[in-house]
Amino acid sequence: MRTMMIRLDQINDMEPWKILQRECPVCKKMATLFTGNITDQQACTACFHKQLETLLIQKDISQWTWERFSFSLSSLGEMEDRLRALIHFSFFQTMEATPELLVENLGFDTAHPLAWYARQKAHEACLYFKDKEKIIKTILGIEKFGSWQQKANMVNVSYDIGPTQAEVIEFIERMASDPSPSVRSCVAKIVIAKKVKKINWAKTLYEKLSYDKNLLVREACGMENKDQNDIFFHTAFLERKREGRIRANRTKKPKASYNVTEMIINQHCNFPLQEMVYELYLSHIPDLLDKNQYSKDTLTALKQNTNDAFVRILAAAINNDLLFKTILERLPRQVVTLLYLFVWEFEKCEIKTLAQKLDSLMKQDRSDAVLNQQTTMPLQEAVKKDPAYFMFQICKDWSYHKGDMNFICINRYLSAHIQKRLPAPDFGRLDPVQDIQPQVEKVHEDSQEIFRQLPVILSFIAQGNLKFNKNGNTPLLGSLKKMATACKIDEYYTNGVKDLAYLKTTLLAEFLNCTAFKPKDLEDLPAFIKNRINHYFSFKDFTAHSSRSVFGYIKRQMYDLGPSSDEQQIRLNFKKILNSLPKGEWVSTDNLARATFYDGINFNPFLEPYEFNSLYIQVDGPASYAGQEKQHIHRLSIYDVITLPYVKAMMFLFGALGMVSLGYSSPENKIYRQYKKPWLSIYDGLKYVKLTEFGNYILGRKKRFINEITISSAKIEIDEQKTMLSIYGQNPIKQMALEAVGQQINGSSYMVNYQSFLKECDTHKDVENKIQFFRDNIVKKPPAIWEDFFKEVYARMNPLEEVPAMSVFRVKPDRELLTLLTTDKMLKKYVIRAENHHMIVLNSDFSKVKNRLAFFGFFIS
Repeated sequence: MRTMMIRLDQINDMEPWKILQRECPVCKKMATLFTGNITDQQACTACFHKQLETLLIQKDISQWTWERFSFSLSSLGEMEDRLRALIHFSFFQTMEATPELLVENLGFDTAHPLAWYARQKAHEACLYFKDKEKIIKTILGIEKFGSWQQKANMVNVSYDIGPTQAEVIEFIERMASDPSPSVRSCVAKIVIAKKVKKINWAKTLYEKLSYDKNLLVREACGMENKDQNDIFFHTAFLERKREGRIRANRTKKPKASYNVTEMIINQHCNFPLQEMVYELYLSHIPDLLDKNQYSKDTLTALKQNTNDAFVRILAAAINNDLLFKTILERLPRQVVTLLYLFVWEFEKCEIKTLAQKLDSLMKQDRSDAVLNQQTTMPLQEAVKKDPAYFMFQICKDWSYHKGDMNFICINRYLSAHIQKRLPAPDFGRLDPVQDIQPQVEKVHEDSQEIFRQLPVILSFIAQGNLKFNKNGNTPLLGSLKKMATACKIDEYYTNGVKDLAYLKTTLLAEFLNCTAFKPKDLEDLPAFIKNRINHYFSFKDFTAHSSRSVFGYIKRQMYDLGPSSDEQQIRLNFKKILNSLPKGEWVSTDNLARATFYDGINFNPFLEPYEFNSLYIQVDGPASYAGQEKQHIHRLSIYDVITLPYVKAMMFLFGALGMVSLGYSSPENKIYRQYKKPWLSIYDGLKYVKLTEFGNYILGRKKRFINEITISSAKIEIDEQKTMLSIYGQNPIKQMALEAVGQQINGSSYMVNYQSFLKECDTHKDVENKIQFFRDNIVKKPPAIWEDFFKEVYARMNPLEEVPAMSVFRVKPDRELLTLLTTDKMLKKYVIRAENHHMIVLNSDFSKVKNRLAFFGFFIS
């Protein structure tokens, strides 16, 4: 056997496996998967892995520090160091955190060709770990999982180490109910492969999985059942056979029996351009099939462009990662993008909206190769005439009565298989963006302005200057304008658009109004903000701050609904997004939100289905329908209507708090828009985000943070002979406190009187808060003259008392009527005259006055 040279220093830039059907120059065996760019010759995967492991074993890590070892196994580690760490883990197996690192790597999933190999090495490391109980304990203690691969590998490891432990059996039973069909299939294979089906718990588990709702899980059980003659029969398989017999008179009988997948494709899938599809996208597959599983005659038959060959090849491809990948490589880029959209975001979509969404995604990939693959054919026409769209079909939605009733959908019988085979999308990866300036209109960088603004903002709010509407959930525009001016807030938008004015001020006002503080808390501003944000995520504080406020464009919300646990989970989910941001790198907000959505993270605060199904947005009607129309959000893409707007809105908030830098333009949305607006959400303009150094500090990635902005000190002097205050020095917080209670008479002195002290006060509670503000921010125990002043303020409150038992009327300037009111004895008894032709009457006497006036012809209706 010949040897090959692997350039280990280039392994981090390894290209994807090359699909070839030929003899390996190293082992002389036929193979289909080869590598080339980091070896001196193209070798098959088996030879490459064997030689790679030999080289990695020779690379000692005995001189490594714990920091390098743990970093190598983190999400930021390079592939070469990761593999060396997993193979030589024994040098650090006494460290407390090593089991956790190994278990975390069971779910290592990136686009690198060796991601699977890394998971395999992590699996082996867990099995060979000396203290196996620690591995079991770590696996069973995990509450949040990274990927379905991690769950599947954890199931395998835990069973291999402790097959009889009650906790392990309980864990496997829990994984048998996992949402991912891949994990449930893994459990089924363990039950069969380990030959424990006849044990009670395994027998019950296998029966449950045999009746699983997912086709892939049922198929896995059915195949194993067929191979081992088990007494459990796959009900779905029998149903398909029965349907096949019923349809025998309508369908052409296959040359040989079909398996479950082949039967479904043959009976339920229709491909109008079948012959062209075979020639362009399936004809290469017979050469890639395993010669040990297919006879020579069968392979010859599959190379013929027939219905039988089409069915069998397509079934084989959607059940095999490698074969399906060869089809994806031949499909145009936009077709592959459509597959992701239909598998992950919606079951069907109106054609115009889908075309706009597809165009937006395609623009993210600017490579010439991708642009050359794009078709100029309209989408609806392409689905009918282009064989590349063979997995899609046109359907109608008659309930969509005001627009185009034609929708595009994916064949539902293929959807579950395609979802399992699709690799991670390029447009969902957090690839760093080097230069964002040409792509955005404005950049909001980390200038630490929040440390200058925060004390003044908190003081402004503490004085009661922030006023809200009658519902108490929206700050009044006048208050926002005053706050922006007084606190010198640099707004996100200054283009004069009313809806965007004071956007940053609004975010800070609504957020900071939900927390209480003491003046001493502001001595360390970075720590103050960090603690408050951590309290926000842990739901210890800011409980009045609701995620629903982000979705103002969604109508018919039931604001009193929704448990606090949902709000708490939404906050924790957003913290995961912040933790996923790379250090000091710009990333696309769309990619960030889509990666989150594809990972199953939810930001929906609405109750389903009671509330959710009634929600809608107001959009422009079609050209033939003047005015606006309602679109219910349960018919739309949840990613576009909820996930993406929420992520952008929260990034604007945390940008205002200094955690992230923002790259943004004027808001515009080409998918969904509010009625007569260019956007769906006012936050639609955000395009890129970058975690700041302060953000790293808040997330715990840095232990210390230095505040570069200092606030000058000042001293307040309180007069003991008259109600006058003086300030010496420049301090915006103390200056604002004096302006809140007094009237400036010179550069440093303020005179306090009733008018200046009671400004901005509307209620008795406002006055009490103003006096308490004076004690908290100026002097806790003022001199006697000030205490007397406060007593006088209390004494003069509410000098007028409303008399609800009386009514006031204005008398018409009629000479006879005026004379009657002043001369008639009965009217003089019940009427009290007032200035400017007004009179006052007790409500109890009004009927008497009314009747007396009617007697003289003055009728009151």
